Amino acid sequence: MFAVGDVVRMVDVERGTRDRAEHWTNAVEQADVVARNLIAGAEREHTVQVPAPYVWSDQHAERIQTIGTSAGADVEEVIAHPEHPRRLLCLFGTDGVFTGAAAIGMPRPIAQLRPMLAKAAPFTDALELARTFG
Repeated sequence: MFAVGDVVRMVDVERGTRDRAEHWTNAVEQADVVARNLIAGAEREHTVQVPAPYVWSDQHAERIQTIGTSAGADVEEVIAHPEHPRRLLCLFGTDGVFTGAAAIGMPRPIAQLRPMLAKAAPFTDALELARTFG
C-alpha cells in the first residue's frame, strides 16, 4: 500500500516520530519515492523516504520557511543577517541533534540545512554551517 500527501504520517524510526507534513513540496517528494517503489516491484527492497518536513510561504516580500520541528528542542540559536537585521535564521536541536530550523528572508541556508536534517546531523555541525551565512 502506498500513499502521498496530507494524509500520510511519515515515520522516522531514528527519531521515533510520526509526523504529517501538510505542504505540496512534501507531497511531490513522497510521490517520487512511491513511483520508484512501484517501478521496483514487490521483489525488490523499497526506498524509504527520510522525512525532512519543509514548509514555506512568501509574506510581505520575504520568504518564510521552516524545516523539521522545534517540538522538544532543548537548544535554540538565532542568527541575524549582518546587513539585513530583519532576516533571521533560527536553529533547533534536541540531545545534540539538529531537529529543525526557521528562517525569514534567508532561503539559501534552509536549502543547505535540509539534507543535514534528513541525516539527523549533530546540532553543532548545523550551527557551524548556519554561521557561514550570518
